[in-house]
Amino acid sequence: MAKITKEQEIEINNLYKSGKSIATIAREFGVSTSTIRNRLDEESLKILSEKTIRITEEQEKEINYLYQQGETMAELARRFNTGPQTIKRHLNEESLKKMAEQEEDKEALYYYIYKLFNQEVSGHNWTQMEKFRRQGINYRAQLLTLKYFYEVCHHTTERSNNSIGIIPYVASDASAYWLKELQKRREFEVELKKQLEQDRLVIPYTPPQPRKRKKKEIDLSTLEESN
Repeated sequence: MAKITKEQEIEINNLYKSGKSIATIAREFGVSTSTIRNRLDEESLKILSEKTIRITEEQEKEINYLYQQGETMAELARRFNTGPQTIKRHLNEESLKKMAEQEEDKEALYYYIYKLFNQEVSGHNWTQMEKFRRQGINYRAQLLTLKYFYEVCHHTTERSNNSIGIIPYVASDASAYWLKELQKRREFEVELKKQLEQDRLVIPYTPPQPRKRKKKEIDLSTLEESN
Protein backbone atom coordinates (compact mmCIF):
# COMPACT_ATOMS: atom_id res chain seq x y z
CA MET A 1 0.00 0.00 0.00
CA ALA A 2 1.36 3.44 -0.96
CA LYS A 3 2.44 5.64 1.95
CA ILE A 4 0.60 8.98 2.19
CA THR A 5 2.85 11.92 3.08
CA LYS A 6 1.73 14.96 5.07
CA GLU A 7 1.70 17.10 1.90
CA GLN A 8 -0.38 14.47 0.08
CA GLU A 9 -2.80 14.42 3.02
CA ILE A 10 -3.31 18.18 2.66
CA GLU A 11 -3.85 17.70 -1.07
CA ILE A 12 -6.35 14.89 -0.43
CA ASN A 13 -8.44 17.11 1.85
CA ASN A 14 -8.30 20.03 -0.60
CA LEU A 15 -9.49 17.75 -3.39
CA TYR A 16 -12.30 16.34 -1.26
CA LYS A 17 -13.45 19.81 -0.19
CA SER A 18 -13.40 20.96 -3.82
CA GLY A 19 -15.98 18.30 -4.66
CA LYS A 20 -14.02 15.23 -5.76
CA SER A 21 -15.31 11.92 -4.46
CA ILE A 22 -13.31 9.61 -2.20
CA ALA A 23 -13.27 6.96 -4.94
CA THR A 24 -11.84 9.41 -7.48
CA ILE A 25 -9.14 10.60 -5.06
CA ALA A 26 -8.27 7.01 -4.18
CA ARG A 27 -7.72 6.22 -7.88
CA GLU A 28 -5.52 9.30 -8.30
CA PHE A 29 -3.29 8.29 -5.38
CA GLY A 30 -3.37 4.58 -6.12
CA VAL A 31 -4.72 3.64 -2.68
CA SER A 32 -7.94 2.25 -1.23
CA THR A 33 -10.95 4.38 -0.34
CA SER A 34 -10.52 3.44 3.32
CA THR A 35 -7.00 4.91 3.24
CA ILE A 36 -8.42 8.17 1.91
CA ARG A 37 -11.18 8.18 4.56
CA ASN A 38 -8.56 7.71 7.29
CA ARG A 39 -6.70 10.80 6.03
CA LEU A 40 -9.70 13.16 6.07
CA ASP A 41 -9.44 16.08 8.48
CA GLU A 42 -12.23 17.32 10.77
CA GLU A 43 -13.79 19.60 8.14
CA SER A 44 -13.77 16.86 5.50
CA LEU A 45 -15.29 14.35 7.92
CA LYS A 46 -18.06 16.81 8.69
CA ILE A 47 -18.84 17.07 4.98
CA LEU A 48 -18.76 13.28 4.70
CA SER A 49 -21.18 12.83 7.60
CA GLU A 50 -23.72 15.34 6.33
CA LYS A 51 -26.93 13.79 5.16
CA THR A 52 -28.10 14.31 1.62
CA ILE A 53 -31.29 16.32 1.67
CA ARG A 54 -33.85 16.96 -1.02
CA ILE A 55 -33.07 20.17 -2.89
CA THR A 56 -36.13 22.19 -3.81
CA GLU A 57 -36.51 24.17 -7.03
CA GLU A 58 -36.02 27.44 -5.14
CA GLN A 59 -32.90 26.10 -3.43
CA GLU A 60 -31.54 24.98 -6.79
CA LYS A 61 -31.93 28.52 -8.13
CA GLU A 62 -30.16 29.87 -5.04
CA ILE A 63 -27.37 27.31 -5.42
CA ASN A 64 -26.70 28.37 -8.99
CA TYR A 65 -26.88 32.06 -8.12
CA LEU A 66 -24.40 31.66 -5.25
CA TYR A 67 -22.11 29.49 -7.38
CA GLN A 68 -22.07 32.18 -10.06
CA GLN A 69 -21.15 34.69 -7.34
CA GLY A 70 -18.07 32.66 -6.41
CA GLU A 71 -19.05 30.15 -3.73
CA THR A 72 -17.53 26.69 -4.17
CA MET A 73 -19.41 23.41 -4.13
CA ALA A 74 -17.88 22.63 -0.73
CA GLU A 75 -19.09 25.96 0.67
CA LEU A 76 -22.55 25.43 -0.82
CA ALA A 77 -22.65 21.90 0.58
CA ARG A 78 -22.07 23.27 4.07
CA ARG A 79 -24.64 26.03 3.55
CA PHE A 80 -27.34 23.55 2.43
CA ASN A 81 -26.28 20.77 4.81
CA THR A 82 -25.56 18.27 2.06
CA GLY A 83 -22.64 16.83 0.10
CA PRO A 84 -20.65 18.44 -2.74
CA GLN A 85 -21.80 15.80 -5.21
CA THR A 86 -25.44 16.68 -4.47
CA ILE A 87 -24.66 20.33 -5.18
CA LYS A 88 -22.96 19.35 -8.44
CA ARG A 89 -26.06 17.46 -9.60
CA HIS A 90 -28.10 20.66 -9.23
CA LEU A 91 -25.77 22.96 -11.18
CA ASN A 92 -27.24 24.30 -14.41
CA GLU A 93 -25.46 24.51 -17.77
CA GLU A 94 -24.04 27.96 -17.09
CA SER A 95 -22.66 26.87 -13.71
CA LEU A 96 -21.15 23.69 -15.16
CA LYS A 97 -19.44 25.79 -17.83
CA LYS A 98 -18.03 28.04 -15.13
CA MET A 99 -16.85 24.98 -13.20
CA ALA A 100 -14.97 23.72 -16.27
CA GLU A 101 -13.34 27.13 -16.72
CA GLN A 102 -12.32 27.21 -13.06
CA GLU A 103 -10.77 23.75 -13.35
CA GLU A 104 -8.80 24.90 -16.41
CA ASP A 105 -7.63 28.00 -14.54
CA LYS A 106 -6.64 25.91 -11.52
CA GLU A 107 -4.73 23.48 -13.72
CA ALA A 108 -2.94 26.35 -15.49
CA LEU A 109 -1.98 27.87 -12.12
CA TYR A 110 -0.74 24.48 -10.90
CA TYR A 111 1.53 23.99 -13.92
CA TYR A 112 2.84 27.55 -13.70
CA ILE A 113 3.82 27.06 -10.04
CA TYR A 114 5.37 23.70 -10.97
CA LYS A 115 7.54 25.31 -13.66
CA LEU A 116 8.28 28.39 -11.57
CA PHE A 117 9.83 26.45 -8.68
CA ASN A 118 10.81 23.39 -10.76
CA GLN A 119 9.19 20.98 -8.33
CA GLU A 120 5.84 19.44 -7.35
CA VAL A 121 3.36 21.95 -5.96
CA SER A 122 3.69 21.74 -2.19
CA GLY A 123 0.84 21.26 0.26
CA HIS A 124 1.57 24.76 1.54
CA ASN A 125 1.01 26.26 -1.91
CA TRP A 126 -2.20 24.23 -2.37
CA THR A 127 -3.43 25.75 0.89
CA GLN A 128 -2.37 29.22 -0.24
CA MET A 129 -4.22 28.81 -3.56
CA GLU A 130 -7.48 28.04 -1.74
CA LYS A 131 -6.91 30.73 0.88
CA PHE A 132 -6.39 33.44 -1.74
CA ARG A 133 -9.42 32.21 -3.71
CA ARG A 134 -11.58 32.59 -0.60
CA GLN A 135 -10.18 36.12 -0.20
CA GLY A 136 -11.47 36.98 -3.68
CA ILE A 137 -8.38 36.29 -5.81
CA ASN A 138 -9.50 33.55 -8.18
CA TYR A 139 -7.13 31.04 -9.80
CA ARG A 140 -6.75 33.06 -13.02
CA ALA A 141 -5.98 36.24 -11.06
CA GLN A 142 -3.39 34.32 -9.03
CA LEU A 143 -1.73 33.09 -12.22
CA LEU A 144 -1.69 36.57 -13.78
CA THR A 145 -0.27 38.01 -10.55
CA LEU A 146 2.61 35.53 -10.57
CA LYS A 147 3.26 36.21 -14.27
CA TYR A 148 3.30 39.96 -13.56
CA PHE A 149 5.67 39.62 -10.59
CA TYR A 150 8.15 37.22 -12.21
CA GLU A 151 7.88 37.96 -15.94
CA VAL A 152 6.94 41.64 -16.13
CA CYS A 153 8.78 42.89 -13.03
CA HIS A 154 11.60 40.33 -13.53
CA HIS A 155 11.87 39.23 -9.90
CA THR A 156 13.63 35.96 -9.11
CA THR A 157 12.45 33.10 -6.89
CA GLU A 158 15.58 33.21 -4.71
CA ARG A 159 13.89 34.69 -1.64
CA SER A 160 10.46 33.14 -2.22
CA ASN A 161 11.06 29.94 -0.21
CA ASN A 162 9.20 28.25 -3.10
CA SER A 163 6.00 29.92 -1.87
CA ILE A 164 3.33 31.90 -3.73
CA GLY A 165 2.73 34.04 -0.64
CA ILE A 166 3.62 37.21 -2.58
CA ILE A 167 0.27 37.10 -4.44
CA PRO A 168 -1.94 39.23 -2.13
CA TYR A 169 0.76 41.90 -1.85
CA VAL A 170 1.01 42.58 -5.59
CA ALA A 171 -2.42 41.45 -6.83
CA SER A 172 -3.78 45.00 -7.16
CA ASP A 173 -0.71 46.18 -9.11
CA ALA A 174 -0.94 43.11 -11.34
CA SER A 175 -4.64 43.72 -11.96
CA ALA A 176 -4.00 47.35 -12.93
CA TYR A 177 -1.20 46.26 -15.30
CA TRP A 178 -3.22 43.58 -17.09
CA LEU A 179 -6.28 45.86 -17.38
CA LYS A 180 -4.06 48.49 -18.99
CA GLU A 181 -2.62 45.88 -21.36
CA LEU A 182 -6.14 44.73 -22.25
CA GLN A 183 -7.20 48.31 -22.98
CA LYS A 184 -4.12 48.82 -25.17
CA ARG A 185 -4.95 45.64 -27.10
CA ARG A 186 -8.55 46.75 -27.60
CA GLU A 187 -7.41 50.16 -28.81
CA PHE A 188 -4.97 48.50 -31.21
CA GLU A 189 -7.71 46.22 -32.57
CA VAL A 190 -10.00 49.24 -33.11
CA GLU A 191 -7.24 51.14 -34.94
CA LEU A 192 -6.38 48.06 -36.99
CA LYS A 193 -10.02 47.66 -38.04
CA LYS A 194 -10.20 51.35 -39.05
CA GLN A 195 -6.99 51.02 -41.06
CA LEU A 196 -8.25 47.95 -42.88
CA GLU A 197 -11.54 49.65 -43.75
CA GLN A 198 -9.69 52.68 -45.04
CA ASP A 199 -7.23 50.62 -47.10
CA ARG A 200 -10.02 48.60 -48.68
CA LEU A 201 -11.40 51.84 -50.15
CA VAL A 202 -8.14 53.01 -51.77
CA ILE A 203 -6.09 49.88 -52.45
CA PRO A 204 -7.46 47.27 -54.87
CA TYR A 205 -6.96 43.76 -53.61
CA THR A 206 -7.20 40.66 -55.76
CA PRO A 207 -6.62 37.44 -53.85
CA PRO A 208 -4.21 35.04 -55.55
CA GLN A 209 -5.92 32.37 -57.60
CA PRO A 210 -5.06 28.76 -56.79
CA ARG A 211 -2.85 27.15 -59.38
CA LYS A 212 -4.55 24.50 -61.46
CA ARG A 213 -2.89 21.17 -61.13
CA LYS A 214 -1.71 19.88 -64.50
CA LYS A 215 -3.04 16.43 -65.23
CA LYS A 216 -0.39 13.84 -65.87
CA GLU A 217 -0.70 12.33 -69.35
CA ILE A 218 -0.52 8.56 -69.55
CA ASP A 219 1.28 6.85 -72.43
CA LEU A 220 -1.17 4.15 -73.48
CA SER A 221 1.53 2.28 -75.43
CA THR A 222 3.40 1.77 -72.17
CA LEU A 223 0.34 0.10 -70.65
CA GLU A 224 0.02 -2.20 -73.64
CA GLU A 225 3.66 -3.27 -73.39
CA SER A 226 3.27 -4.07 -69.69
CA ASN A 227 0.40 -6.44 -70.57
